[in-house]
Amino acid sequence: RIRSEESPPSLAEWISEAEALSPTYTPPDAAKYPEDTWERVTLTDYWAAKHKLPYSLLTWAMAHNDDQEALQQSAARFEDLIAEHPDPPDYFYKNAGIVYGRLRMGGNQCKMISSFANFLIKTNEGPHETKDIVKIVKDYMVHVKRLKKAGQKADCEKETVLVAKAAYKRHKPIAK
Repeated sequence: RIRSEESPPSLAEWISEAEALSPTYTPPDAAKYPEDTWERVTLTDYWAAKHKLPYSLLTWAMAHNDDQEALQQSAARFEDLIAEHPDPPDYFYKNAGIVYGRLRMGGNQCKMISSFANFLIKTNEGPHETKDIVKIVKDYMVHVKRLKKAGQKADCEKETVLVAKAAYKRHKPIAK
């Protein structure tokens, strides 16, 4: 839908219109199709289209002083997208981690750590591209170690701590 700049839609209208345009079917298993087939290309395009709305909400929120409503909407859609995808690509996790890091309401630190750790486990990006995310995960692991020394439990679920530990081990040389 084309609109003039003078009458932009509300956030709710934008989301509603974008969701109406989003594909809604259950895609077939990617393992059925070799990498170079049109069916695999179609699957890749399907997931890219599903990623567009949460990513657009993130970039819009960032351009609007970390608009919290847009970030909350983006976070909810990233959660659904990651849960729905049989093998989410690394950038789904990276973008979700960015969203959780920008949300001001409490309880998102563990989701950010989990998302960034999953990104680090899946990515083939080099040290230059991952160094800031590695530092966030490393700082969290240092925090967990301090809690443990003080006789306290980690402040995130065990699964989050384990995935953060695995990600940190994989990228440890970068983190120093």
